[in-house]
Amino acid sequence: MPISGELYKNREFLPMRFFLGLVVSIFIILFLSPRLVGAVAEFDVEYHTDYQVDNTGLATVTHKIALTNKLSTVYATKFSLDVGLTDVTNITVRDSAGQIAPQVTQSSGGTHIGFNFLDAVAGKNKVNNFSISYQTRDIVGRNGSVWEINIPRLDGTYGSSTYDVTISVPPEFGQPAFISPAPDSQTAMPAGVNTYHYLPHLGYQPPVSAVFGLTQFMEFQLTYHLENTQPIDSTMSIALPPDTVYQQVAYKQLEPRPKQVWRDSDGNWLADYRLSPRQLLTIQVLGDVRINFKPESQPETDEALAEYLESTEYWQVDADEIKTLAGKLKTPKAIYQYVVDNLSYSYDKVNQGGGRLGAVEALKTPELSICTEFTDLFIALARSAGIPARELEGFAFTSNDRLRPLSLNQDILHAWPEYYDRDKQTWVQIDPTWGKTTGGIDYFSKLDLNHFVFVIHGTDPTKPSPAGAYKIKTDPKKDVTVTAIGRLNWPKYDLAISLADSSTPTQPAIVVRNVGPIAASGKLELKSEPPGIIDEQIELQDLPPFGFSVFKLSPHLPWSLRPINFSLKINDGQRNVSLGTSAQKPIPTTTKISLGAGLGLLAATAFYSRRLHFRRREWQEPLHW
Repeated sequence: MPISGELYKNREFLPMRFFLGLVVSIFIILFLSPRLVGAVAEFDVEYHTDYQVDNTGLATVTHKIALTNKLSTVYATKFSLDVGLTDVTNITVRDSAGQIAPQVTQSSGGTHIGFNFLDAVAGKNKVNNFSISYQTRDIVGRNGSVWEINIPRLDGTYGSSTYDVTISVPPEFGQPAFISPAPDSQTAMPAGVNTYHYLPHLGYQPPVSAVFGLTQFMEFQLTYHLENTQPIDSTMSIALPPDTVYQQVAYKQLEPRPKQVWRDSDGNWLADYRLSPRQLLTIQVLGDVRINFKPESQPETDEALAEYLESTEYWQVDADEIKTLAGKLKTPKAIYQYVVDNLSYSYDKVNQGGGRLGAVEALKTPELSICTEFTDLFIALARSAGIPARELEGFAFTSNDRLRPLSLNQDILHAWPEYYDRDKQTWVQIDPTWGKTTGGIDYFSKLDLNHFVFVIHGTDPTKPSPAGAYKIKTDPKKDVTVTAIGRLNWPKYDLAISLADSSTPTQPAIVVRNVGPIAASGKLELKSEPPGIIDEQIELQDLPPFGFSVFKLSPHLPWSLRPINFSLKINDGQRNVSLGTSAQKPIPTTTKISLGAGLGLLAATAFYSRRLHFRRREWQEPLHW
């Protein structure tokens, strides 16, 4: 905005009109972008910004600014600061002459701070030192046991501007699990305060992201509504939040119980229910989730990963514009940055509604993008570049819908992509949407602990539907509630093992049911008494809670006409189970035929031999005495 100034010449002030606009716009999360309206080469600016964070998450921000005149004829009389934060309090402005009363205007888009300098600093190379301080809760957040600090990039247009940053956090935060970029120095201050310092940076202040805490715990309550509109019985499924390489889920309640819970090829957990004709069914789910900062390893075969390179309705891998662009970008990082730089988040589309565009249309109309377009474009480009990728939908904690928006229509949901890192042998989650809307916060090198996956879309971009999407017609009732909580003692899995209904002496089998709250993985050791009949291992791979698997056994027995009784001893890693059963290795049909033929031949031979014996006795001459 234009502001008035004065022309200083030969130690005399000659009044004339000169407009110098000095506007610093700080959009925390959205953009940090100072702008100079007027002659930008007339000042050098140094920013020394200090962030003092207390143990409640309140940040006291102090911008110490040194404004150096580069001309003898121009000096500043006014200054304004646009802070893209809605929570800005206790604003204080000072220059060398004392405290200044600012004019403060607050709106839904942020806070405007304007003021006149008390001390008119004129003269070439003269420096006007002043400060602006305020308090905010918008850059520090706590969810459960995890603290996060996100300070966006600050861009300058003053020609020669430098920025240095100091961040001080209380001892309750502990050491950061992640901080980017790495600070130039770290100091342990009195009372346990840790201070991170960044040396002056020319042209702009780099964004800073820090996460304090390695694990996040949340409690969730979900409601699903199913309706069988058919005149016959029907099996219907719901998608339960699954385990991923970043999260583990524990279920405390699932009512009514499903017939089965099974894992599909993408890793989703699907619960099957049998509904009568025209039946309505409401399902209540209560559980906890543990989200880890670092993903677990998950080796995948090339055959399995090939599914995540395919073209689909929204991921048009083979489209010419996608292939050309993917050939230039090539890497996940370059693709992420392209999506962040070239798509614009449409808040109007979120409010007014609009269909999913897909990757190609997102390229054509980048201004109409929400989280699905950011995700679809990344996936299509990654797959076209030979990088396996897929979509995740779920819940993401946000305290500001403009800074970290949630775009899906059902309850409060979000979409983000993940790609497979062949070197690390794991799936890596990223969020280009929030990378855009937060003004450069790094959601590629690390993902925060606020993303809770409900479903994985790899082979199909729309199925299964996530929790919150199972509604009967138009139901405004909230079906998804997620709350961050303190650290939990994580439960163990629990198995119930019995003989399968399909088990027979000729083909013995066991059924393993997961009756515990978490997925079961590990080995079952099976042996027999007497020894030698059964001696094998069964590998359990992520058997979901409420799920079961049937395993056929391979007893080592000789052929027999009758079953052999024995005791089956099973160790599941937590307890020993003993089952009484029997097994039989039946005589093959061909062997029976051969054996029958042999017995018949033997009987015939015996009969003939006996006849021959009696005939020989008949031929003997009688004895004469």
